[in-house]
Amino acid sequence: ERGPMDAVVFAAYGTAQEGAAARTIEPIAACVGGAVAPARCVSAFTSTAVMEVLAKQRRACVSLEDTLARLAREGCRHIAVQPGFFAEGWAMHDLRARVQAACGDTARVGQPLVACHADAVRLAEILGAEHPRRTNARVVLVAHGESWPADCPRPAGESAFDALDALRRALDARGRDDAILTTMATSDATVREIADSGVRAVTLAPLMIAAGHHAMRQVFGKRPDSLAARFAAAGIAVDPVVAGLGEYPAVCDLFADHARELCRV
Repeated sequence: ERGPMDAVVFAAYGTAQEGAAARTIEPIAACVGGAVAPARCVSAFTSTAVMEVLAKQRRACVSLEDTLARLAREGCRHIAVQPGFFAEGWAMHDLRARVQAACGDTARVGQPLVACHADAVRLAEILGAEHPRRTNARVVLVAHGESWPADCPRPAGESAFDALDALRRALDARGRDDAILTTMATSDATVREIADSGVRAVTLAPLMIAAGHHAMRQVFGKRPDSLAARFAAAGIAVDPVVAGLGEYPAVCDLFADHARELCRV
């Protein structure tokens, strides 16, 4: 059994969308920091692509590896890494491998936002409150979806818990059959399904930690291939909710509970 954590790293994928990190990632990090005190809490981005964009724009960003190395130089021996991800998948697999490479077995890695049935139930309650039912309308929640690199097949038995399926079931249990979960890859089918049902209005919201470039371009963008534009072309009115999950205080609390459990000895 290890002693108390010296430091906690809140490791988010990151975003280069102007203002998005301040609205979504920073509030979660602040909530996590409060939960793990007196251990210090620092933030880091994990996406190389995001950090390259920020570097070109001369905007501040700190990588996961640089953060872990700095903490080690400063004498931190017990480090915990709280992921800022939605669910299990490639990002979590990659994060664990990178923490292992940097710290060996001396660092702990926590759980993503939806890691079990209880998390799904809590998130369903949050989403139900944030997106109330409307007559003859649907609530469409758009997740990134999961993709594994071709050169790194999913390890056997990893990511067995299906967060989106658990969330669907939790919403159904709350009587929210008006809520539809989709991903970037399945959004065409979602548009057809809703158009064929005769429903003529949707609340459209990202099921993403930050409403970054994917949300602003592929979900809400003005180009004809964005999800909002495809709904409009099908004669369906769109009520856009341009907010990442990190903007909901109750989601920040859920991340904080994961971090608190991670640091428990």
